[in-house]
Amino acid sequence: MKVWELKKLIKDELDMYVGRSTVHKARAKILKEIIGDVHAEFKRLYDYRDILLQTNPGTTSVVKVEDQGEGKIVFNSFYVCFYAMKKRWSEVCRRIIGLDGCFLKGICKGQLLLAVSNDGNNQMFPIAWAIVEVENSFTWTWFLKCLTHDLELQDGRDLTIMSDMQKGLLKAVSEVLPESEHRWCARHILANCLNMLGNEIYESLLRYNKETWCRAYFNCDRKCDIIDNNMCETFNAWILAARHKTIITMLEEI
Repeated sequence: MKVWELKKLIKDELDMYVGRSTVHKARAKILKEIIGDVHAEFKRLYDYRDILLQTNPGTTSVVKVEDQGEGKIVFNSFYVCFYAMKKRWSEVCRRIIGLDGCFLKGICKGQLLLAVSNDGNNQMFPIAWAIVEVENSFTWTWFLKCLTHDLELQDGRDLTIMSDMQKGLLKAVSEVLPESEHRWCARHILANCLNMLGNEIYESLLRYNKETWCRAYFNCDRKCDIIDNNMCETFNAWILAARHKTIITMLEEI
């Protein structure tokens, strides 16, 4: 919260006037305590991973770090796919996986990569998630390789991927799951076209590969004709509050 927001909150909730400098000092003290918790939680990530594996047999959890020399170890990424999710996806879900990334909002910066599917009732079914520093082709390739191993996707045959048109993700999917059907979220294509409304919009729309956004070209074997990535957007909104928390607290809430 900004200083002025905190000052207004104190006034509204407690009907008390507090000077700006006092609010600033109190905020700084609280943030120092929170940052201390952040450092402590990062140091316990290996312990957290081990507890997940002990209490959820068959689960995959990966912690990646970088050795920067002189005894300095820096966190790089974290991945988890619970065994219950793997098993149920293979049993009850449609052969479609939505992929998306969202920013972490709190003291822990970085991005959260998500894999979400649809079950037999077309309801949201989270499969796996990972914390990475940035969203690019390298991190998406790493995430997809972990997911491919867990779900035994092989080259992606008989699988549909739904995503936005992130360049790093498109490249990663083509490398890791080259035989998969890749759909693009029609809502994002529409948003791009609306920006050019009245300016050769028809021609602009047809520049997009029709097989990625038009139902007439979709593979019927998937038994799923969705044309948007709402399953991921919904999950992002559902975990919004958790994305403001420290790393282990956030992972536990998710």
